[in-house]
Amino acid sequence: MQTAWRVSAGFLSFARAGTGLLLMGMVLGYGIPGWAFDGFKKVPKSKPAVIHIRLEATAEKEIVRPGETFLIFVVVYLDEGWHMYSLEKQTEDETVATRILLDPPAFPPASEWRESKPVLARDEVLSKILKTHSGRV
Repeated sequence: MQTAWRVSAGFLSFARAGTGLLLMGMVLGYGIPGWAFDGFKKVPKSKPAVIHIRLEATAEKEIVRPGETFLIFVVVYLDEGWHMYSLEKQTEDETVATRILLDPPAFPPASEWRESKPVLARDEVLSKILKTHSGRV
């Protein structure tokens, strides 16, 4: 006697006279280890991103009373080889300018942010000369 194998919708069935029901019960009841789904490819856990920027913010006053104004000083430290763009709009594309936002906006700004003097540098990604900052800003 010959055994015929057929795979259909993930199940293995036998076509052998007299043993079909018994073998089918064994296959469905116990499963066949060699035919099981092996699972998805294991993807290695991604490494944490390296941070290339550090921020420090301090207030001009230690105590601020309701209605008083005060200055917030933000110092940015950029790793070597990294830069940020000037706060002022430089091209038609406003996304090039760096923006500083307070979230939540607890204090309404009394004036615009001011920055240290930027340096003109060629941005290789944008192929333009832009005002940038690097190092301690």
